[in-house]
Amino acid sequence: MSLRTRLLAGLAVLVFAAVATAGWSVLAVARVKLHEAEDARASVIGAQIVALVQRACAQSCQSGDVGEVARTLVDGGAAPEVVVVDGERRLIAASGDVRSAQAIADPRLGTALAGIPSLTRSGDALFYYAPLRTQAGRPAGAVRVRMPGDEEVARALHDARLLLVGVTLFDGGLVLLFGALFIRRVVEPIEGLSAAARRVADGQLDLPPVPKPRSNDELAHLVDDFNRMTVSLRRQREQMVAQEKLATVGRLAAGVAHEIGNPLAAVLGYVDLLLHDEPPDGAGRDSLERIRKETDRIREIVAELLDYSRPVTGTVEGVRLVEAVDLALSLVKPQARWRDVEVARVLPDDLPAAATSQSRLVQVLLNLFLNAADAMDGAGTITVRGRGDGDMVELVVADSGPGVADDNRGLIFDPFFSTKEPGKGTGLGLSISRSIIEAYGGTLTLAASDAGATFIVRLPMWRG
Repeated sequence: MSLRTRLLAGLAVLVFAAVATAGWSVLAVARVKLHEAEDARASVIGAQIVALVQRACAQSCQSGDVGEVARTLVDGGAAPEVVVVDGERRLIAASGDVRSAQAIADPRLGTALAGIPSLTRSGDALFYYAPLRTQAGRPAGAVRVRMPGDEEVARALHDARLLLVGVTLFDGGLVLLFGALFIRRVVEPIEGLSAAARRVADGQLDLPPVPKPRSNDELAHLVDDFNRMTVSLRRQREQMVAQEKLATVGRLAAGVAHEIGNPLAAVLGYVDLLLHDEPPDGAGRDSLERIRKETDRIREIVAELLDYSRPVTGTVEGVRLVEAVDLALSLVKPQARWRDVEVARVLPDDLPAAATSQSRLVQVLLNLFLNAADAMDGAGTITVRGRGDGDMVELVVADSGPGVADDNRGLIFDPFFSTKEPGKGTGLGLSISRSIIEAYGGTLTLAASDAGATFIVRLPMWRG
């Protein structure tokens, strides 16, 4: 049985039971009240009938006048049945549809003979019992009067039962109708979540988020939590793929750098020897200088490869971000490509210290500053902002350059990916920078920006 069917059946049973219980309770109370009123009316009529019989029995209940009175009362419609017995429970008079043996054996006549009047109900009839006394006040017998129940009361109770059954069935139909609509609003999002969960289990994490219900209830919060979980899983998968890719490239880079390093050192040594023997105005000196320059560039690339493949190490310390930014800026400002670059520092004096290594953080900032200067072609503004965010400290480096194309945003941190012209970059700077920041428990991300590129560095706050 599906969840929809179970919910609908349970809701229908619950409402049916509630309506039936309340209805039958009200009907029972009404029935008691109506019967009480009917009993009171029957007691008054019975007392009047007994008073007439008592008048005829004033001298002697053996008189034939008692039977005449009983027949008169029955024929006149006062009561359908009148039974009179003497003190020995012998039948004196019986009018109406009476069986003498059963009338005499009625145990309540004994109660009436004892002087106690009573009223009882049997089916739709009411029986009134009362004692008879002589003129001197001595017990002379007892009277039983049968009276029909009030047809209006019986009909009203019957109609009320039918109405209750009809209302219960009608409410049950409404519950099925509106319950189906309500449960549909509950079950459909759950079915959507179930389908999305199956897709996530199959590894499909790039699907659109599950639509959120219009209501702001627990179900909507559940959908939000599921969508956030899917986004988190997708990011974790991307990080795992990137880490595996970086590990593979790192092992390859280490091997290549090691193999290139030794012959490269030999080449540089021979070039230095040739330059030492070449006169200052010699014809081959220019070629040797060019060889040395290009060989030095190869050495720098090899050094970057070794840095990329080497695990990030360094003592964790409390680093004042203002000092780290100033130190990085002091290293890049003397360079020619920074002559027309302006720096806007928006760093509060009470900016908390970060748990990292100052030399490693300066290395990351150098890379971000140099990339920003290259992106702006040496002319523009770099803005550095900082703030505390809970247990993290955040640095934002934004430039006024052209920004990063949408097609390149997902590749910007990949190793060997670069938007610079060939020969002006290896594409390892951002990869190494992110590895450094993540090694200290932080993140390096490229934020969405309408103009320029905005990189955000987040590091744990120093608690030492």
